[in-house]
Amino acid sequence: MVNAWRGRSIESAFADYQAALAARRNRVIALVRVAAPLSQAQQDRLATTLTSKVGQPVRINIEIDPTVLGGVSVKFADEMVDGSVSNRLAGAARALAGSK
Repeated sequence: MVNAWRGRSIESAFADYQAALAARRNRVIALVRVAAPLSQAQQDRLATTLTSKVGQPVRINIEIDPTVLGGVSVKFADEMVDGSVSNRLAGAARALAGSK
């Protein structure tokens, strides 16, 4: 029954389920948002880099998002690393607004 979700979206429930499964397997799932598809070599390099930084195996799920414009945004566990062009431009705008 839909009411049993207590206001949670299905996407949120699946994300929680994925995180629980990954924790059981001692693995981190990273959501990677990019503007264009990554080559297999880029995916492998990203997974290797994240694995070395996190200290445990990382599985990457790639989401193509045209609003990213360029760069990459990575979310894993409770961490968010946003190196997207749109985020950098927003940061530059905030810095310019603060310097006046």
